[in-house]
Amino acid sequence: MSNAQVSLVPPLSHQDWLLAAWATTVHLIFIFALISIHTTTARIFIMKPSGRLAIWLCIALWSLPLANPLSAQMERTVYQIFPVDSVETIVIDVINFIYPEVHLWAGTSLLTEVQVQVWNASPERVDKLIEEGRYAFESERQGNTLRIYSKMRRREPIYMFRANEKIKCLEQTTVKFFVPDIYEINPAEWRFDQVDKPKTLRLKSP
Repeated sequence: MSNAQVSLVPPLSHQDWLLAAWATTVHLIFIFALISIHTTTARIFIMKPSGRLAIWLCIALWSLPLANPLSAQMERTVYQIFPVDSVETIVIDVINFIYPEVHLWAGTSLLTEVQVQVWNASPERVDKLIEEGRYAFESERQGNTLRIYSKMRRREPIYMFRANEKIKCLEQTTVKFFVPDIYEINPAEWRFDQVDKPKTLRLKSP
């Protein structure tokens, strides 16, 4: 069993907020422009209600994507911390991540950072997947070796149901390992063609 600590952080960076604000502003400008056109059309073509209906239909269709939460991309960041207690060897055995990265840091524990992206899923669905341990790691120690491995070795596809339709969600996950700088890293084990293969970290000689 693992004593790792897990935390969730919504990855809303400053750029994310600016992009969201820009999209919302453009959307509102478009709606106000359509309303203005509708008002002018109503004055000129007072006897043609079909024109007004067409304008309001355009507004409704433009607003539909924003009103549909399943069309968005859901993002989450999951952190875990594993005490290493200066073990001689750490074996990292994780799978289902497109490109694991490793970084040395001055900490005394091993930190994992998982970036989760799921398209066409609701926030509640993604949070439930995280709670179930879909992206979690566990650890076990045998002598002077600490093994950190994926809790879920096989991930079933994610589906959502909308309007009696079964929709398969696109999923993408990346992971970063922050390893205490008292360990040596073999760069060859972290190449792209070694993605799902175990990686070994060894304690540096004094």
